[in-house]
Amino acid sequence: MGRSYVHCFHCRARMKKFRDDPEGDRVFYYCRNCGRRWTYMPERGATTEDWPKDVFDEAVAAGVVSEDGQLL
Repeated sequence: MGRSYVHCFHCRARMKKFRDDPEGDRVFYYCRNCGRRWTYMPERGATTEDWPKDVFDEAVAAGVVSEDGQLL
């Protein structure tokens, strides 16, 4: 069984998973190469750009991104 990776739609670099939603409805990724943030919804097979405010605030507290949205 192989691994599957999520790639950035803009620069094609492999994205890093930040965290899963507790209910498993959403997975939050960010690209270390270009700094974009994505939310993947496996139930729908869809992605959206950016993160909700509560996830963004958690990433700032964890030191992943700065207050202005830049990767650290």
